[in-house]
This record gives sequence, C-alpha cells and structure tokens, in this order.
Amino acid sequence: MNGLFAVYKEENKGILKKINDQIEAFEESGIHMDKDCIRIYSENVFAKIAYRIPFTNMLPYWKYKEEYANYDFIYLRRPMYMNFWFIWLCRKVRKKGVKIILEFPTYPYDKEIYLSFLSIPLIVKERIARFFLGLSVDRISLLTEDNNVYGVKTLHIRNGYNFKETSIRNIKEIGETIDIAIVAYFRFWHGYERLINGLCDYYKQNGKRKIHLHFVGDGTELVNYKKLCEEKEISRHVTFYGVIEREDILKIYDKCDIGACTFGDYKKDNFYSCELKSREYLAVGLPLITGVKLDVSEYDSLSPFILEFPNNSTPIEFEKVIQFYDNLYKDKTQEKIKEMAENIHSKAEKELNIKKAMENVISYVQKGEPV
Repeated sequence: MNGLFAVYKEENKGILKKINDQIEAFEESGIHMDKDCIRIYSENVFAKIAYRIPFTNMLPYWKYKEEYANYDFIYLRRPMYMNFWFIWLCRKVRKKGVKIILEFPTYPYDKEIYLSFLSIPLIVKERIARFFLGLSVDRISLLTEDNNVYGVKTLHIRNGYNFKETSIRNIKEIGETIDIAIVAYFRFWHGYERLINGLCDYYKQNGKRKIHLHFVGDGTELVNYKKLCEEKEISRHVTFYGVIEREDILKIYDKCDIGACTFGDYKKDNFYSCELKSREYLAVGLPLITGVKLDVSEYDSLSPFILEFPNNSTPIEFEKVIQFYDNLYKDKTQEKIKEMAENIHSKAEKELNIKKAMENVISYVQKGEPV
C-alpha cells in the first residue's frame, strides 16, 4: 500500500517533526509513504493581495499531478484557509479512486484564523469551501471526539510522540529554585501572561520561594511577554532564550522541574487540549501545569503529575504550583526523582506512542474502518 503525505514547506520545526513521526507510524505498519511539498507563504505584497481576491489559486497553489493517481490515499493537514481550488483538487483526486484524509490539528478553529480584518476575505473563502467538504474528502482526522464535522465522518487520532528519539532529562540536585520550562511558538492563545501576572502577585504578597520561568521560542506574543515582565518588575525571575537548537532545549529541560502547557485556550473557545508540547515534557520526565483540560490527565497513571488551573484569564496561583512541586520533589533524593522521571516517561510512552496515536487512520486505510 502506498500513501502520500502533503507537507507545507513553511511549517515550523515542531510540526515537521510531528509529520515525520506520523510518516514513521505509517511505514512501521507496512505502508510506504512519499512526501509532496507545497508552498504556502510569500513575502510578495502583490501575492498577499491577490490571495484575497475570489477564485485566485495561490498560497498555496493547488495543482493536480498525474502521479497522485498512483497512491491509495493522500494525507494532509488542513491549510490555514481552505478555498475553491483546494476543493477542486480533492474532488479530482477522489475521482481517481484515491482516498483523501484531511487532518484538523485543532477544532473548532475559527478564532485561530481570524487574525485581523484582513483575514475576512480568506474566511469567506474558507466557509464556502466547508460546504463542499462532504463531497471532497473521505475522512477528517482530529483530536476531539466529534463523529461528523462539516458533513464528513471523522477518525479520532491523538497527538502522539516519538519517545524513542527523546531521552529522560538529566536530574539535577534539588536546589532552592523552582524552575519552569515554557517552550512554544508564542501565539495569543498560549496565555502565558497568566503565569507572569501570577508570579508578580506571588511576590507582591511577600512570597519567599524562588521561582524562575524559562521562555524558549519565538512568536507574535513574545514581545508582549517581555514587556509585561518589565512592567511587573519580575524580569530577574524570567529568562528569554529565543529560538535555540534542540540540544539546547534539552539542556533547559535538564535544569527545570516542571513544564508549562497552554493557559489561554479560552480565547479560542477550546476547553480540551491534546497539545503536542505536553508530550515532549512528559517524554523528558517533567510534570506539567496547564490552564486547560488535557487529554493526558485522563490517564490514571499520569494524572498525579499534572496540575490543572481554570481555563480563564485569572492569574495563576503560585501557592498551588509550590504545593504541587513539594508533593513531587520535597525530601526526594536524586535517585528517587530519577525514578519518578522514568515513570512519567514510560507511562506516557505506553499511552501516547505515535503508532497508537495513528491507529484509527492506519486501520481505515488498510481495512476501510477505524479500530
């Protein structure tokens, strides 16, 4: 069996890693996979204007290729905005007897694609395209439990992770500081202002424990986080590393005790998260704090290592973070902490390995039905 994975050229490293892991899961199941690289972005101002005109085919440029007919199925992630030409391509491919599986990395996603009033022409195209999805794709794969989306049957997947490529962090000696890792491409829904505001409140209330936030990554919200730290006068408790290589990110994990997931999903009406970053934290053996219901907290083996806060705009209560930390680390030897990290890693790998995460999609393309 042969499959084709359509990959967008400008995807960030984290998404490309996930795609490569998904391809590995297909191939481990005996399905040969090829890649088709599609460009989705341009700095050209004319292109950005033309992109918004009705019926233009660009960014990405959807083009039928004769070799598509040689595959049993094509798997691709939802483009930022669907349009007429995307629907046209999918329908032409299906007429050749090739299955189309469209992955929705998040759902619902309307608030993610409304970036400004300039997005309105693209959203109009997107919403018109949705009406034709039922005649254009065979299945939608997504992380929620919805059985039908826009008239298309769904395949439930998980955000899996390739645990074989990530080793458990090097365990440091317990010190005076609680170090928290925050690794992301920072967007408005990450909501890390809640951590910054919460840390400011903690020290205003004469908090004595040393807490340090380690921000790793870039993104549109980064400048806002830096400015807020200065305004709240907590810059000495925060380090911004910017974009660094993976081996350097792993060194940050070595010095940290907790990983921070998303705290602003309420901004896009999302109240259940399967975020990929939670997998990476668990893979290196880090307990988690989060501002949204995480799917991993439903596993009894992992829930003791996860602290959830309400999915709203309130500052994070660091007294609860400290209590969470003490319950896991206080009076523990390095050896005991290493055992805890190994336990977190092994339990997460059992539930969240990439092959298990994709099993419904793999079963569908091989047998015609999910597991």
